[in-house]
Amino acid sequence: MEEERPMKERIWEFTKDISIKVSRKAEKHWKINTLRVEIASIKHRINVQYKDLGHYVYQSFKDETLGDSGYETDTHDRFQDLKQLEADIAAREQRILTLEQEMDDIPPTPDTQSEVAPPPVPVAAAQEEAPKAKENDGDETEKKDSAE
Repeated sequence: MEEERPMKERIWEFTKDISIKVSRKAEKHWKINTLRVEIASIKHRINVQYKDLGHYVYQSFKDETLGDSGYETDTHDRFQDLKQLEADIAAREQRILTLEQEMDDIPPTPDTQSEVAPPPVPVAAAQEEAPKAKENDGDETEKKDSAE
């Protein structure tokens, strides 16, 4: 059946299949990179919150309010926020792994497995071209020598 279809049609099908695969991979790469940017943003927020927590603890120590119930509640809330942000990072990293696995699992389509073979090069024509090229190289060298 492959021989019955014209070459133009086979090339068109092959090109269409490749473009579909490329667009799917590009979409997944875009999603993965978006998730990586989100992870970097969350890590930045975590660093800012650690800094704020450290400043808060220092101020509480300086003001001698470490034993207050408001201090304990506020500190506990800050730690819960940090745990939630770390859980968000873990969820996004899991999503990245899932997307990467999906990219690896994309099955090749039947048309893309059989490549379109280029037309055969006639052996006689290739053998005739090689001696002519060698002859031309020698002529150029002789012309350069005589010009000097």
